[in-house]
Amino acid sequence: MFITHSYPGTTRGHYRCLFFLLLEDYIQTQSQFVRELDLELERFTRNLGDSVPLIKSFAGDIDATRSHVLDKSWNREQRQEIVKTPGMLMINEDFDVFDPREHPWIYLYLGEKMYEGVPSAYRVGELLNELALVVRDTDKDIF
Repeated sequence: MFITHSYPGTTRGHYRCLFFLLLEDYIQTQSQFVRELDLELERFTRNLGDSVPLIKSFAGDIDATRSHVLDKSWNREQRQEIVKTPGMLMINEDFDVFDPREHPWIYLYLGEKMYEGVPSAYRVGELLNELALVVRDTDKDIF
């Protein structure tokens, strides 16, 4: 897992794809959920091994990194999905050249798990475990 102050400049390099965690800083329910989620995210990145990193922002840079993603050229329908947080954006291009109208991407909205009750982070963990298995299988097109 990489923790950063800025998503621009993030390169794919030898990784199969990149995951970016998107949050909103001012939502109290989300803050509590994210604290619960941290352990599941650590397990997820451990399960990914060296194939894919999860990039998340420092706590003080949550809004800035989210705006880096929102500044991309999303169409209206895509933007309506990508503004829902918390979530993870998966892309297979360097962040700076990524264009959602040209490149494949997946957005995993985790918010429905946030409101389903306890243990909500565990439910996300199950999803992330399955996702890690698919991403590590190089014979499959993950998109």
